[in-house]
Amino acid sequence: MATLLLADDDPVVRYAFALLLRSNGYHVLEAPSNEAALALAKENPDVVITDVNMPGMTALELLEELRKTHPDVGIVGLSGGAMHQRPGLAESFAQTGVANRVLQKPVRNEELLSEVEAVLSGD
Repeated sequence: MATLLLADDDPVVRYAFALLLRSNGYHVLEAPSNEAALALAKENPDVVITDVNMPGMTALELLEELRKTHPDVGIVGLSGGAMHQRPGLAESFAQTGVANRVLQKPVRNEELLSEVEAVLSGD
């Protein structure tokens, strides 16, 4: 069973995604912030799913730190309004190589599951 680290500051979104992922057989660690996600990374998740626009530590800072300590971890970025508020954000994540995928919220259940599977399989 793959371990996923889910970081989102919105408790409703975090709960819904965690429920979906658990119901599909994943072990899910939940973090309400990027700082908490960094602390939970010691559990060696296979994939990190993080909101790219949270208060405090930025997602880019989190992902750069994770790449130093967990270079093989798969990373899926999730963005709500950040993609519209900050044009080029998805491209910056892709260009820096810190995220395998960046998805725009709202994310369909099938899309999230498909992207997690793709990252786990190395696609």
